[in-house]
Amino acid sequence: MPPNNPLSSLRENIGPLNIFLRDKALTQDKAPAVILLQGFGTGPRCMRPVADHLAQYGLSSATAPTGGLLGHLQTKAVRRAGRRLTRYLAKRPDGHRPWLIGHSIGGMIARWAIQKGGAHPHVAGLITLGAPHRGCPAAIAGIALGLGLISPAPWSIIPGAPLIRQLNAAPWPMHLPFISITSTGDRLCAPKWGRVDFADDDLVRNIVVDGLGHTAMLRDPRLLDVLRKLIDERRAA
Repeated sequence: MPPNNPLSSLRENIGPLNIFLRDKALTQDKAPAVILLQGFGTGPRCMRPVADHLAQYGLSSATAPTGGLLGHLQTKAVRRAGRRLTRYLAKRPDGHRPWLIGHSIGGMIARWAIQKGGAHPHVAGLITLGAPHRGCPAAIAGIALGLGLISPAPWSIIPGAPLIRQLNAAPWPMHLPFISITSTGDRLCAPKWGRVDFADDDLVRNIVVDGLGHTAMLRDPRLLDVLRKLIDERRAA
């Protein structure tokens, strides 16, 4: 169940504070098995628990250098960050096709790179965590609080935004696994908003877990093991 304490809920969905930090070690691998994309306003350290868990099973990880505020906070517009991700993927070694794991708006950046940027030949699959595939009402509140002045990114993920409509109307590469994971405890992107409408329960799937907050999804050992098993399952297939 999601925490009832307001401070606990804040930490589960927004914090802890270290998620806004750099993590130079996560940018060093030139041919990682998994490329990680953090959510809006957060730094690479946000994805450290994911990387550490996958490393136990021989899956190396690195964060994609998509730029942003202070050089590491994810504040770029989705299209602009998606273009940078596409170029980054194209420069990987020949035959290297990593998985992408995108948290929140990081999942939308990955989708743009695959569906609009032409990155799909360089990718093995996509898993998103708390990504607003149908838009995010919380982005409206963020714009009202002034975040839209810091970054154009929130404007692109409000419900009905042109970018959301374009991605959901664009074809998905038929051979590419795409798994959206949402949580009933997510106060920023509820399962209703993270659902992929063209899921076929085979290559494209929606998975709903119980009670984890928006950033807590990145730190829960059980969910992290689900990520590992999903990747292993598709690699075996």
